[in-house]
Amino acid sequence: MKLILESWKKFLTESVLDQEEELEASEGSPLAASALPSEIYYVTSEKYVWNVVEEGILDYKEPQSELEETRVPGVSFYTDYSEALKAATERNGTMFVFDGDTIAASGQYGFSSMDEGNVRVTMRDEASESGNGASDMVDELGTRISFKHVKGVLFPSMNKDKAAKFAERGLNSVKIGQYDPEGADPKIIYAP
Repeated sequence: MKLILESWKKFLTESVLDQEEELEASEGSPLAASALPSEIYYVTSEKYVWNVVEEGILDYKEPQSELEETRVPGVSFYTDYSEALKAATERNGTMFVFDGDTIAASGQYGFSSMDEGNVRVTMRDEASESGNGASDMVDELGTRISFKHVKGVLFPSMNKDKAAKFAERGLNSVKIGQYDPEGADPKIIYAP
């Protein structure tokens, strides 16, 4: 019975994609899954690379400290490579290239536009991968975007030896490269 209910829940969730209409992208407005670009970018510090590989990107629904009064649910992505490059360059960060098409096709997420060049991805409560309803602690987890949606990882500096070590350690299913702060196309050092 549980399997039937889970299958039905997944069917309903995924059928929402078929019913979405094209929505104009104004700040904070919902976006249709089909409006998501094929590549979206997430910038973080290199020290968090292995957290993203092992756990994906996890955004909690509740504030995580006394300094935060409220928290906007979901994960912010850059939709424009040049904006992501600018952010990565400013912080000497690492850029994850996510496959927008597989995220949209999964039926697990909702999308809303933010300011120019950004989109917020939020896991739907009814998503079969959310664990919603399993326990109070699970319900507070918020949005989790799995590493399986990553197409590539771009670092501020990369060489063949370092790329080989990253591939050996677990990044062997994605492209590994180096971005150019001047805006040129990234240099791919390792490809699966």
